Amino acid sequence: MTGRFDPAKQSVKKRPPTKVSARNQFYVKKKTCLAQQTKRIEELLQKEFDEVYVHGLGASLNKALTLVLELQRRSNGTLMADIQTSTVNVTDDIYSLSDEAEAGERSRPLSAVHVKLYIGVR
Repeated sequence: MTGRFDPAKQSVKKRPPTKVSARNQFYVKKKTCLAQQTKRIEELLQKEFDEVYVHGLGASLNKALTLVLELQRRSNGTLMADIQTSTVNVTDDIYSLSDEAEAGERSRPLSAVHVKLYIGVR
């Protein structure tokens, strides 16, 4: 797509970013219930996995980090976190609403956070 996006002549559909599909990978969204995610992660760390990963993208960065801090607080210092930040390119599909606007796709960068949580000793 060339030119700028015109909301009067075009609509946008945001594609979901690619994800790793595994039981120990958690993707935090704006609508994620932190209490439920906290409980699920604690259960997995106690029963199944030595480590879990929490990911947040764009507007969900703060919520992902809030989840990690709550998990650490509840663990009484036994849960360790390795935090990485990155920029992820996501793609949006652009649909034409009129004959004069062109359809296509656009790529845009989003900030991301990736946190590895594991049981450790301070």
